[in-house]
Amino acid sequence: MQQVLFMLSIAILTIDGTVIIFEKFEQTTGFDVYGGTLRVRKYNRTTSVLNGTFLIKVPVDNTFITDNQAYYSSLGNQQWTHYPIKLPRKGACDFLYSIYDDYYKYIEDIVNLPKKGECPITPREAYIINKIFPSSSLPPVLPKGLWKTTVTMSVNDVVRVGFEIILKAYADDYFGSSNVG
Repeated sequence: MQQVLFMLSIAILTIDGTVIIFEKFEQTTGFDVYGGTLRVRKYNRTTSVLNGTFLIKVPVDNTFITDNQAYYSSLGNQQWTHYPIKLPRKGACDFLYSIYDDYYKYIEDIVNLPKKGECPITPREAYIINKIFPSSSLPPVLPKGLWKTTVTMSVNDVVRVGFEIILKAYADDYFGSSNVG
């Protein structure tokens, strides 16, 4: 869940002349564990945001192992190439603690987020309202093109939950202005 919250909060950011727009968020599996109304919506003409609720339906602990994979399409045509970046594979609670240690200032406005040290994470509904992710949380260089991240949570090596997040990276002058974001 923590990895998902981190990845889901990406909406638009600027990195060294690159603008990244959140294109899609989709839950692919695990509707008995997670649910909600999270979706990408237009905030204004140049900004997409993540907005909605994130429902945790069952207690989640360190037996839920989070994992992610990144894929890149340089032409934006969804011909994916595996990209060798990823967040560490950890139990759900341990991963949440690492997010709190390194990125809490970026997720602190998510309403009803579990408190640090809470394990198992109890069922709850969290609210993500027009979330835009700041550029300082990502590496300083990111190639332009289409990006896909898959996030899974497994118990005993059986995938219980899956999410797909798609981002599009543009040159900063794509929108005709260098002050986007």
